[in-house]
Amino acid sequence: MGNVVSSLTFQPPKEVPKLDSTAKFVRTKNGFSIPLLIFRPPKEPTYKTSSIQNKYQKSISNSLPYTFIFSHGNSDSITLITDFAVDFVLKTKSNFVLYEYCGYPYAEGEVSFTF
Repeated sequence: MGNVVSSLTFQPPKEVPKLDSTAKFVRTKNGFSIPLLIFRPPKEPTYKTSSIQNKYQKSISNSLPYTFIFSHGNSDSITLITDFAVDFVLKTKSNFVLYEYCGYPYAEGEVSFTF
């Protein structure tokens, strides 16, 4: 029953854009590798999303007052919501971290209800 519910509830997208080479991979407590994308605003104010340095960062800026860790929806992937992340960072001037669920694109493991 659990596998049936999981397969209906968690439906990772079939096709997603390529994961950027600056993605950072971390290990879960179960030993699975999952990708993180870290965004932070550019040093110089701008309204062009393409001008964020390296678009994805490897580290969080300690000089910013807030860091948001974002959990995407069941049918999304971190590569599908990067434009949202860039806009959010430019508007809030904060760090923004996207992570992928186990079993989703570019992440090891299987999707499930357990943590």
